[in-house]
Amino acid sequence: MEPAEIPIEEKRVGFGKRLGATLLDGLIVGLIAVIVSLALGSTLDTYVDGLITKQLEEIPNAADMPELAINMMRYGIMFGVVAGGLGLLLSLVELFMGASIGKMILGIAIAKENGARGNITVWGIRWILKQSSGILSFIGTILAIKAISNISSVIGLAYLVGCFFVLGVKRQALHDTISKTAVYEKEDITD
Repeated sequence: MEPAEIPIEEKRVGFGKRLGATLLDGLIVGLIAVIVSLALGSTLDTYVDGLITKQLEEIPNAADMPELAINMMRYGIMFGVVAGGLGLLLSLVELFMGASIGKMILGIAIAKENGARGNITVWGIRWILKQSSGILSFIGTILAIKAISNISSVIGLAYLVGCFFVLGVKRQALHDTISKTAVYEKEDITD
């Protein structure tokens, strides 16, 4: 078969490489978040203490919690806020470049369904769909509004299930199908 005769769906990147890119992105965000959290530790104390106070109000018998548990909450919240913010910030690379840092490392990128190079409009629609759960979760955490976090959890579950659609014949996640995009090896994307 000539390369031009290969159906476009077969040129799309499958689940494994996309998962690898996601894991690389998570590792990068996690490492930077640890460094930033340690560097900003005391700067964020007042803000984090306010969030902990709101959360402790919802926990029965919170006054009986050991100090170690409260400190673990403090560091968990601080890391979560920093990692959420960094994750959102680094996801903008995908919005503007058509590939996250992990995708770039693995040589894959987002394109239109037909394999044509995307643009900021195409990538923007996909980015909003893909990041909606994270954005709502971040807002819910920052504002300490549990209802927003709950909505983000439902959207996140739909996103997670939708990622497994990549295992299908079309090799598109739910957010790809809706935004009419797919992930390809960089050399398979046409102009």
